[in-house]
Amino acid sequence: MKINQRTSFKLYYALLISIMFSWSTTYSQTNKVILSGKVTNVTQEENGRPFLIISDYHQDTVIKKIYLDKEGNFLDTINRTGNDYRIEDGRFNFRLHLAADSKNQIEYDASKFLTVPINFNGPDENINNYYLDKRQKAFIDVYGENKTEAEQRKFLNEKYEQSLQRIEKYKLPDSLKKFERIGVRYEYLNRLNIYLDYLSEKDSSFLPTSKDQSELDINYSNLSHYRQHSYYRALVDDYNSAQIDKTFKSLSLKPRKEHKTKFRLTNELILDENIRNAFLERYGYNFLLESDDVKSNYQDFLSYYSGTNSSFKEVMLDANLRLTSLKKGTPSPKFHGYKSSDGGTRSLDDLKGSYLYIDVWAEWCVNCWVQLPYLNQLEKELRGKNIKIIGISIDKDEEIWKTTRQKHQLKGIQLLVNKENDEFILGYAVNSIPRYIIIDPNGNIVDYNAPRPSEKEELWEILNGLDL
Repeated sequence: MKINQRTSFKLYYALLISIMFSWSTTYSQTNKVILSGKVTNVTQEENGRPFLIISDYHQDTVIKKIYLDKEGNFLDTINRTGNDYRIEDGRFNFRLHLAADSKNQIEYDASKFLTVPINFNGPDENINNYYLDKRQKAFIDVYGENKTEAEQRKFLNEKYEQSLQRIEKYKLPDSLKKFERIGVRYEYLNRLNIYLDYLSEKDSSFLPTSKDQSELDINYSNLSHYRQHSYYRALVDDYNSAQIDKTFKSLSLKPRKEHKTKFRLTNELILDENIRNAFLERYGYNFLLESDDVKSNYQDFLSYYSGTNSSFKEVMLDANLRLTSLKKGTPSPKFHGYKSSDGGTRSLDDLKGSYLYIDVWAEWCVNCWVQLPYLNQLEKELRGKNIKIIGISIDKDEEIWKTTRQKHQLKGIQLLVNKENDEFILGYAVNSIPRYIIIDPNGNIVDYNAPRPSEKEELWEILNGLDL
């Protein structure tokens, strides 16, 4: 395996699940709900009108858009699909529990979502104030930036205790209270697991303590919890990923006839069909991306994935078609008119004459910033050689791109993708980041999935073979 992207996926998963829990109750599908209020500084607009997106929380399907007036006021009726809904304002999203035939009111400033309490009025105030309080205090400092190991461990334990205290603070129904206690335990274990994995990436000699190992010695085959608790799903998926990686590496040392694709190992090691399909929906793309033989891996995917997620199947088919066409020495997909940090715009053809080590990143990608010290060191080591480090941001907001460059003091040529469905990003089937690509001075592909800066040995094995 060339690149282990488990931590990148875990981070991406942790950011998503930090605001998603499941609590199912019975409901009527015929009643309506009235939702009104005032939300200011909403960033998403349609024809100059700001709007909120209302989705079914459990099905993750959009129900409707609620349009706001110039002052942010609104009043609308929702056709109920259940009890739980996700509200999105373009900056943040959060969960609300809306009872049948109820009138609910909410008021907040979207630009101050994390710092100013949100006003909610309705028949389920305790439940919704609990959800809002939890969402506003969600923490994502999974790597313990600027903390010692002892300080980060203390931080994780304090957050766990605060989460338990929050459950007791609000008068929740007994069933929800029990459910949330289980959920916050899994949240704590997931954060601990991510942090330990981060420490092992920083230092290959790092070993978790016996206490850490004991805490993470849980049942990883509880299908009920896998379906209901997002943090448990993350733990199970990461555990299974580690087992597959370990087996894959051991097989790579044996005769070729004993080699197996990760899709085949997934089928052998994850016995529950539901968990296996969900696991492949999370990791399948990267299994394809990392493989030496995309075609045979895709055929194994077709053999071992029995899920019904049509959009995932389309992503995999598209990745198969694109990756099989990205052969070493063939012309690279091109980009045109990317905004440049040095002013003006750049196209790939403008950069011909030098080798390019391209780093695809975004402001929200924490793993991109984990790589930054290694990238800066690489930049120093490559000075005077015929190779340029090019940063390509897929952020949609130009101001975020600018402030992020300044915050992290990004070096080299920094570019911003100028449109959705960009041919360069699509051409390389970029569905997860960070992603690294090497292109030769003639604009031809050297490696469409190059090693990360932190993977020095693998990266320099490629670089030493180039005429730099």
